[in-house]
Parts: sequence; C-alpha cells; structure tokens
Amino acid sequence: MVTNRIRSMDDAAVRERLAMCLVDTLNGAKAEEDLERRDALLDELRALQSNYLDDAGVRGHLVMGLFNTLNDVKAEEDLARSASLLDELRALQSSYVNDGSAREHLMMGLVNALADATEAEDVGRRNALRYELRGLGFDPDESD
Repeated sequence: MVTNRIRSMDDAAVRERLAMCLVDTLNGAKAEEDLERRDALLDELRALQSNYLDDAGVRGHLVMGLFNTLNDVKAEEDLARSASLLDELRALQSSYVNDGSAREHLMMGLVNALADATEAEDVGRRNALRYELRGLGFDPDESD
C-alpha cells in the first residue's frame, strides 16, 4: 500500500496531493471498468485518512472518492454497497460536523437517494431521507 510508505510524512500538502492523485486514479479505474482496482484505491484513501484523522484536505478527497463511488455503485445497481457508502459518508459528517466537504457530499448523496426513493415510490424511505436532509439544514421541498 502506498499509504504504508508515508506513515511518517508530516507534510500536509504532500498528503493532500497523494489523496488527490488517488481520487483521480480511482476515477480512471472506474472509467476503465476496473472495479477491483477502484475499490482498492478507495481503501488506500481510507487508510490515508485513518492515519491523518485531523487532515481536512485528505478527508475532503476521501469524501469525494466515497461520493463518486456511491454514484458508480448506484449505476451498477449494488444497493447494499450504496447504502454502506452512504453510511460511511454519514459517519464522516457526524465525526467532523464542521467539515463543509463532508456535509456537502453527504447532502448530495442523500438528495440522489431521495430521488431514487421517490422514483421507486418508497414513501417510508423518501420521508426518512427528507427528514435527514432537513436535519442537515437542507429542505428538499424548497429546492429548484
């Protein structure tokens, strides 16, 4: 793992650059339909973030990678994995309540899930997602 080689790295700019490159490569792996590689790169991002819990730059790239993968697995119709990734975004936002990137990506994921629940006519899930979005300060009934 790349992140094992940088455990002693104290330079936040280098860590953030590494996280950005991991996200870019993750997106490239998806474009190449190399889902195993995509998932391994997401694991690398998780490991990097777990080694530097207070690094907002690394965390921002992790939430971006989680959100991008959430969109991918929705298209792959992997509902269990989609729910798991959404839960991971929830956990990050809950742990870092002042992190705007975590909040924004969670809200976007919830809005997408709300659209899916509405399309599926899943009233219970739709209402739960609307309630959750309101708790984050976003009223889905007020959006354009």
